[in-house]
Amino acid sequence: MVLGFGIYCVIGGYFAMVWTDTIGLALAFALTSDNVIDYITRMISTIMAGLLACALLGRFWPRYNWQGAVATLVSASSTSLVIIANADWNAYWGNPSIPAVLTALSVGVAVSLLTPAPRTTPQQALAILDEERRRMEQMPDAAMTAGQVNATGR
Repeated sequence: MVLGFGIYCVIGGYFAMVWTDTIGLALAFALTSDNVIDYITRMISTIMAGLLACALLGRFWPRYNWQGAVATLVSASSTSLVIIANADWNAYWGNPSIPAVLTALSVGVAVSLLTPAPRTTPQQALAILDEERRRMEQMPDAAMTAGQVNATGR
């Protein structure tokens, strides 16, 4: 199953990155917008509302998990798209950002409570990030050629 909107999805046990939905959505908004302000408003409410809810829940609620994060992103985008598509709702709200954020927060909390809590402690998560950062710093830059890598000793 592909969820889209540029988020990571699990497909048969593998992670896949889906960008085509995001590019298609951006193109559709660009073609249907009368001016750049309408385009930016639609993209912000569709993409950024879920990211805001993820950031708030992830920072301030330790029970938040990856299942809740995926549900948060999908529900915010879906809510925004539904409001944009319905002329009456769009006229009432003016901008779908507020209902998208509220829906995303509600769905994120509900899904996180219905799924298993994260098993890593904050200290373990920090240790994992430190180890990953250490490994990334030891890797040569992708833009460097083999000769540059040997000359710099990296």
